Amino acid sequence: MSWTEADLRDALPVYVLSVTWFGRVYRFSTYPLDILDDGEPLPFDGGLDDPEFSQQTDRDGVSAGGSSIPFEVVFPVDVAAEYAAGRPLQQASGELAMVFVQSDGTVSQTWDQRYKLAAGYLEMPVFAYPDGPVGLVSFSLEEPASDDGNRIISSDAVITETTWPNATDDIGQVYPTIIGSPGSFFTSAGTAQTRPATPVYAVDYSGANATKLLVAGHEVVGAAVITIFDEDGASFTVTPTSERDGLGRLVSTVLTSGAGASFKKTSSEFYAAWPANSGGITDPLTGGLLTQLGDVCVWALSRSAIGADIGRWQAVRPVLNAIKLAGYIDDPDLSPWDWIRDEVLPLMPLEVQSSPE
Repeated sequence: MSWTEADLRDALPVYVLSVTWFGRVYRFSTYPLDILDDGEPLPFDGGLDDPEFSQQTDRDGVSAGGSSIPFEVVFPVDVAAEYAAGRPLQQASGELAMVFVQSDGTVSQTWDQRYKLAAGYLEMPVFAYPDGPVGLVSFSLEEPASDDGNRIISSDAVITETTWPNATDDIGQVYPTIIGSPGSFFTSAGTAQTRPATPVYAVDYSGANATKLLVAGHEVVGAAVITIFDEDGASFTVTPTSERDGLGRLVSTVLTSGAGASFKKTSSEFYAAWPANSGGITDPLTGGLLTQLGDVCVWALSRSAIGADIGRWQAVRPVLNAIKLAGYIDDPDLSPWDWIRDEVLPLMPLEVQSSPE
């Protein structure tokens, strides 16, 4: 939603409310007007006070819907009789929009050009006022919150007796999804450094020694030589290979056969560091390493169920891609939107608004 200086100059902003109730559309506005829809006028006859509407974001610059806007209008029907006939107002939907009327009475926008402000369902209707008209109703237009039902990591991306029959200590651990190059960085003096960053799990043994380690729940980019650490910090370098687990899921593993004598194959914990510009999950947009901020957001929101406007996110990719991310995801209950909202958006130089579309 945006308007220009030309829209505002010598113009009256008019709120228009449309309520769709069992196949019939009822229209209200803060100023009587007709809005053209494919050349045909849609009449809005007034009957609407200025709504208590505002758009705002939280401290992290996020508005994810869920707002509630109170209204009081008079429908041209007996609302109580409609309720008794099995047509409750709670099953109606509504949309609040805005247009601009010029000083000569011309409406600046067509119906398709209206500025949509909010959309949702009519909740908590109050009607049948003893001293009011039969169509008088108070209700709230409730925008649905952005609840994301999808998950980044599949529920079966877990080490079990089925996926890895020889695994022991790491049963129940979730396959990590690797973003960027966690564990590789430069000091202020420009010196390259490598540190343990992502969890690694033993999935096969020879006696007490771990012989195969799972490093990622997906294929990794390029011929990445990663560094594997034991619990004491001893390390060796190795190139991951792709294979399928017991359920047929493609994952990345390494063998410990190339580790030196100082590497503790009986370690209770293992970790990995990933090299710059290779390793990690593939960026579906570029085919390279998924690490640039804009690409990461598009990747996550494309997996989401909240109906994100991917086109607009694509438009800001060149700006956001100036920032790189690195890390891992291993929470099976985490939705794409939850991850974006809680872990990524605090790093971003922009605000995110919910939309009625």
